Order: sequence, then C-alpha cells, then structure tokens
Amino acid sequence: MVHGRSYIRDNMIKIRTAEERDAKAIVTELRIGFHDKYAHLFCGNEELGTKLLLDYYAKVGKEYLNDHFVATDGERVVGVIRVLFPHIKLEMPSSIFSLFHLMKKFGFLGGIKVKIGLGIADTDEFDKDSAYIEFLCVLPEYRNQGIGSRLLDKAESFTKTRNLNKISLYVFETNNLARSLYEREGYKEVRRVSSIIAQWLLGFKTVIYMKKSI
Repeated sequence: MVHGRSYIRDNMIKIRTAEERDAKAIVTELRIGFHDKYAHLFCGNEELGTKLLLDYYAKVGKEYLNDHFVATDGERVVGVIRVLFPHIKLEMPSSIFSLFHLMKKFGFLGGIKVKIGLGIADTDEFDKDSAYIEFLCVLPEYRNQGIGSRLLDKAESFTKTRNLNKISLYVFETNNLARSLYEREGYKEVRRVSSIIAQWLLGFKTVIYMKKSI
C-alpha cells in the first residue's frame, strides 16, 4: 500500500515553469527549506525578510521567473529550483534593495548584512562554462519521493537548451541530505570554500562546490 500511494503521488507531481502566482509559494519554500540560514540572514526577522522577497518578485515581474521551475501536487507548490547562466547578473531593484532602505528595515549592521547576503549569488563568481543552480527546495513532507531528482532533471534539460553542457552548485557542508542527492545524480565535488564572512552572513562557514557534465 505504501508503494502504491507513493506511485500515485509521484504521478500527480507535475514539473513546470514558475508563474507570477507562484511567488508567495516560492518564498515560503525558501523560508522552510533554508530555515536556519533564512532566519540568520534576515537577523531573526523572517516576516520582514519574506515581505522583502515578495516585493522583489512583484517588482521584477514574470520574465525573472523563466529560470524557476516548480513541482506541484495539484495546485500546491511543493518544490522549486532556480538555474542561472553565465554573464546574467541578478538585478536587485534599487527601490527595494538600496542600502539605505535595508538599514531602515534591519538596522545599520543588519542592513549591511542583508545587502551583502542577497547579492552573494552573483553569477560572476562562478565558472563561465556552466549553468548554476541557485537553490533547490522541497517541502519536508514531500522529500525522499524523487521530486528533487525531477527538478534537477528539469534544470539540466533547460541548461542544454542554452548550449551549455555543465551545471554547478554550492551545498552547505553540513547538509548531508542534499549532498547525498547531488552525488546520486552525478555531481562531483570540485572544491570547498570556507569564509568567516559567510559565517556572519548566513550562519555557515564551509560550502562544497559541485559540478556535473550533462
């Protein structure tokens, strides 16, 4: 019976390009999936951080969701992945992400922390011959059902349409569940990066850079 229910649920899970209506669900996924890091980045004020990200998605519009893919169970978004490409910079609307605005919201040091932390995924930092997975999240109750693998497959097939044959990502050293998934899917460790600044910004010290040929 368990296997039967799992099979039925897997058949019900659909993967599609994200739409504007998914923005709130995507932010919720990030808040749940990266809870400790999310709270740390936004100085413990998760509600304010959530509003900031929702304002961002509302401001940048639907064209910025073309590189987001969601897994849905009926109408519910249960997983999300975002894949970025070389030479495409993340645009941060100045009205939302100006240092002055962030300092008003999070205080002097908190504003600096959020400003740097949100800009940490600039694609200039990554190898130019590969796409980059900015984040992958699946709701806890939907994990270990192959949804993460299906989202990775979607990101990889999308990468091929951009004439790239490599894809990379960073994973927290302590995130054993995610590391196991990536290793099963053929991602290989390239290097480890430790940073006191990252410890201050996001609450972790060491990340592992992984890469896969597709």
